[in-house]
Amino acid sequence: MYFSKSLIPILKNNPAEAKIKSHQLMLRIGMIKQSSAGIYSWLPLGFKVMKKNRTNS
Repeated sequence: MYFSKSLIPILKNNPAEAKIKSHQLMLRIGMIKQSSAGIYSWLPLGFKVMKKNRTNS
């Protein structure tokens, strides 16, 4: 299966509203999604990573 056919929304360009490099990367690879100004939602990939990091700490 191609990565482009997956349900993960991937952006090719850096988002204009993101200033911090980590914020840009999380938006580009589909870990988070901006709902409105200052409100973000975890997408399945980001939630999985966050959950894994919590159990290892």
